[in-house]
Amino acid sequence: MKANLLKGKWIEFGDTVRDGPETWEFHENGTVDIIDEGKKMAGKYDVIPPDTVSMTAFGTTISAKISKSGDEITSAFGKYKKEGNHQTESKSVEPVAEAVKPEPPTAKAPDISIHEAAWNGNIEAVKQHIAAGTDLNAKDAESILEQTPLHNAANGGNKEIAELLISKGAEVNAKDNDGQTPLDWAEGETDAILRKHGGKMGDWFKAGESIHIAASVGHIEAVKQHLTDGADVNANDDYGWTPLHLAAENDHKEIAEQLIAKGADVNVKDESGYTPLHNAAFEGHKEIVELLIAKGADMNAKDKGLGSVFANTPLDYAVDEGYTDIAALLRKHGGKTGEELKAAGKPTEPVAEAAKPEPPTAKAPYISIQDAVFTENIEAVKQHIAAGTDVNAKSSRNGSTPLAYAAYKGRKEIVELLIAAGADVNAKVV
Repeated sequence: MKANLLKGKWIEFGDTVRDGPETWEFHENGTVDIIDEGKKMAGKYDVIPPDTVSMTAFGTTISAKISKSGDEITSAFGKYKKEGNHQTESKSVEPVAEAVKPEPPTAKAPDISIHEAAWNGNIEAVKQHIAAGTDLNAKDAESILEQTPLHNAANGGNKEIAELLISKGAEVNAKDNDGQTPLDWAEGETDAILRKHGGKMGDWFKAGESIHIAASVGHIEAVKQHLTDGADVNANDDYGWTPLHLAAENDHKEIAEQLIAKGADVNVKDESGYTPLHNAAFEGHKEIVELLIAKGADMNAKDKGLGSVFANTPLDYAVDEGYTDIAALLRKHGGKTGEELKAAGKPTEPVAEAAKPEPPTAKAPYISIQDAVFTENIEAVKQHIAAGTDVNAKSSRNGSTPLAYAAYKGRKEIVELLIAAGADVNAKVV
């Protein structure tokens, strides 16, 4: 469909309409006006053959499908008919007054809450709640974060329940008390389902606040705007990470390219000595590794060792994480492990001498202590404690301490372990 065929008003219809239908008005110059509850928001759009229209408005991107007949558009937010075709459709969808005020549901909600059912994967109980008219966007008052059922389904990895909740009207980008959406808690197939329906991470909606947030969540338009506004492309966040570190960590190649083109230092180090290449190698992002190599990244840059007897290079992380293709790529371009460099007599950056008493001899695992707690990997937590990892270190993503994660996950054994190791029970999440 050509852009001029989109021209005109498209009016929302069907069961997504709440306080009056939303209207999309497309113009031939590539702009679109979104009118909702009397408020008008301007954006841009582009038609992507054969049947997709992509719109950018109010800081986010909306993707919608155009029907074969060309008179209907469907997005994660609803369905829209072109003006002129809308009246007939609205009559067929909402023909009787009784549909506006249906009889209250007669089904009885189960004893288990919908939040607990979504978390535990009890899809039959979730269906009973839906039949009984339970509010699918209600926040769990018994949870510190007050999350919705969709948060719980995402956190529990229950993709079928996530799909069911979304199909029945659950808000895909609902925020908990920490500003996080269901996507922040999802992995694997559940992650893909949420993204399919327009799911964004909580920080996506904060991308305008800093170039670091924008680079982390992959918001290319926000990154460009920050650069246009004069943001320092090599600025460090509170953990010493630059926007390029964050783009490399989260596999945002287009943003990494944009940052490098604007002068980002490909060999910049954070407080632990990590370069963006360390991040990309550790996470297994091959295209980012290739990009950084092409832009002159140091194959043998060394971190501060993290308790090991020698500093680690990007190759160390690729090997340890099992990314054989990335390891081969790094070796092809001269990459060595820290141990190989030490054996060859080449200088390595010394591990900073620990204060007295003698430093711990155990080696910390390559998973962070926050991730170890979050994934309930108690052995990795014990290794961190043995290696002297700061048990009060806060996550760069949301400011949570390991103890906060353990308490949220309800892991009593890990809670007790952290407290015994000196975790601050009064630490605040910032």
